[in-house]
Amino acid sequence: MADDLDGFSNRLRSIQWPVTFEPVSIKKFDGESDPKTWLRTYAIAVRAANGNKDIMAAYFPVMMSRQVQNWLESLPAGSINS
Repeated sequence: MADDLDGFSNRLRSIQWPVTFEPVSIKKFDGESDPKTWLRTYAIAVRAANGNKDIMAAYFPVMMSRQVQNWLESLPAGSINS
């Protein structure tokens, strides 16, 4: 599993961002809105900006509020897969 994550991380770090990538302005995820609806809107916005799944994954942290980022960073390693 670690090798898969390392490969994924390396792929995200080496992304060639489309010159035209400028996602439609959507509200950052704050933990209050419905996550499924927010993710659907986020996916549509990234695709509309000529992004793919790798771009979507790499840009994801930018779209989290500071509070949500802090919560994610506080989770124990491996707790998501548990």
